[in-house]
Amino acid sequence: MTAYNASRFIAEALDDLLAQTFTDFELLIVDDGSTDDTLSILHTYASRDPRVIVIASEKNIGRPAASNLGLEQCRAPLIARADADDRYPADRLERQVRFFDEHPEIGILSGAADQIDEEGKFWNRLHFPGKDGQIRMRELFITSFTHPGSMFRTELIRAVGGYDVTYYTSADADLWARMRPLTRSANLDVPLVYYRKHSAASMFKRDAKQLARSLGIRKRLLSDYLQREVSLEEAGAMQMTFRERPVPPATQEQLEAGMRGLREVLRQAETRESADTVRYFKDEVGKALMQHASFNNDISYSLRWKLLKEAYRWAPAVASSWVTAKLKRIPAKIALRAKRGRSHTATR
Repeated sequence: MTAYNASRFIAEALDDLLAQTFTDFELLIVDDGSTDDTLSILHTYASRDPRVIVIASEKNIGRPAASNLGLEQCRAPLIARADADDRYPADRLERQVRFFDEHPEIGILSGAADQIDEEGKFWNRLHFPGKDGQIRMRELFITSFTHPGSMFRTELIRAVGGYDVTYYTSADADLWARMRPLTRSANLDVPLVYYRKHSAASMFKRDAKQLARSLGIRKRLLSDYLQREVSLEEAGAMQMTFRERPVPPATQEQLEAGMRGLREVLRQAETRESADTVRYFKDEVGKALMQHASFNNDISYSLRWKLLKEAYRWAPAVASSWVTAKLKRIPAKIALRAKRGRSHTATR
């Protein structure tokens, strides 16, 4: 764990981790030059529990560099990541260690994530693909792991040289891109982290240069997969088209270029991947195209129809289910409008 000015939430994170049902671990925490009470809190916990090991950086060096400081001190064969402002279920480590024991071929393991607000109240659950092939396809476009809920083999991260400190905001995505080709990956379909969304976390917004660096990871992965040089613009178009309801929404030009790129990825996948993995990829693209057609108000009607037709070509069952669900909602909406109309008439 790394911590920087985390005094507001870090006690909750430490309490959760020290109360794990799996107890045979060391909790290494790197204080990244905090200017609040974070370091004092860490020393208090270290005085109470010998499993807590505090590493203090004299100045703020950034999360990737601070993470590498902690990695140098890791002695166990498995490393679990945690963030100072999140919370964790009591059986998180037990579930992950058991899975690694039962699946020696797996090198990276994460899971679902429950998003919580500043007060710790649940508001959303994030799911990620569980199988290695599915993860491999999704990683071409967007990340498929929750970093603070991840666990990986120590020898694996050392083989790739740890975190790249030049990636300030997307070091985890770069790490997965370098580690994943060397191993197999999985996600558990249970939450391993309660991921806190709060005002301090939202302050770390990526500027244009950082966004380009992050997109460069997808460019690199897509170039390797397609065995040709993919431009940053192509990678961006494919990423925006693959994502469901991106913010800001994809432009018409991005969607048209993205569909061309995704068809090229599909042709490669059909020669390299299992039928199950290809089916997953086609379903995910189909869902995304339906979302773009339904919610993107910045594109022409002709492109919407094109997206709908493409969605049916990619994933007819998914597209049909989507349309059926939409049609079922229409009577309820009509009834609601009629009720509002009667209420409005009565008040007049």
